[in-house]
Amino acid sequence: MNQEQFLGLVRNAAALGSGIAIGRGWITAEQGTLIAGIAISLVPLVWSFLAHTNLAKLAAAATVPEVKAIVVEPNGNKAVDAATRDPNQGKIIKKGEEPRT
Repeated sequence: MNQEQFLGLVRNAAALGSGIAIGRGWITAEQGTLIAGIAISLVPLVWSFLAHTNLAKLAAAATVPEVKAIVVEPNGNKAVDAATRDPNQGKIIKKGEEPRT
């Protein structure tokens, strides 16, 4: 699922959820608008924070079929170093290694 699909899902879920809550009288229309607005504003913020980590960038690049290997320099980043040892991330390797895929 990409970012646009996920954010579309959040927008529709917020509209559906607030519509149901308003229809049942659990909240007012103004509260529903406020809750949906907060959700639609905060979810992209959190998504952006998580999607732009070094590990997320490496994992995304490794899914591109034309990318044969991602060679990383040893730099002390624990997440990147762990990715080089992860058997599921065969394209992410340390300098001097061969791809495992």
